[in-house]
Amino acid sequence: MLDLGLWEIIVILGVALLVIKPEDVPSIVRSLYQVIAKIKAIAAEFSTTVSDISHEVSVHEMTKIIGDDGKEYVAYEVEKPDPKKEEDDGS
Repeated sequence: MLDLGLWEIIVILGVALLVIKPEDVPSIVRSLYQVIAKIKAIAAEFSTTVSDISHEVSVHEMTKIIGDDGKEYVAYEVEKPDPKKEEDDGS
């Protein structure tokens, strides 16, 4: 993400105060708050959706494997649907 330190934030706020009129600051802060709240809501919904999908896939076991490049990767053992069971359920 953005890796901003204290001094970078102070400089950004200082430049913003020079560009923006002091009377407009409250409305801009309110707008920024609303945008941040919407972004947080979207992120929470995305996280919930990803969590639901991972539960649907029925992940049973996580194992670590080492690829050809020497890096460590996580592999998931996923249960495959049984076609015979689906035929029995449909009849």
